[in-house]
Amino acid sequence: MHSSAFAAAWKGCLPPLSHAAYIGDVPALVERLRQGDDVNEAVRLANQSGQDVTGVTPLYLVSHQGVHG
Repeated sequence: MHSSAFAAAWKGCLPPLSHAAYIGDVPALVERLRQGDDVNEAVRLANQSGQDVTGVTPLYLVSHQGVHG
């Protein structure tokens, strides 16, 4: 999970489900899914090399957080 300051910085940049996935917030993920958020909604992010990556889904984001819950 990312620090709260880091997570807050991304909050307005990502759709709610993607943000919850990005920070590994399982309760928020569950709530967003219950509210019907689109699990296939893709976003564009920069990777660690600064290159744009398109088609990034919440599943991809959460899979890189080591979330088990």
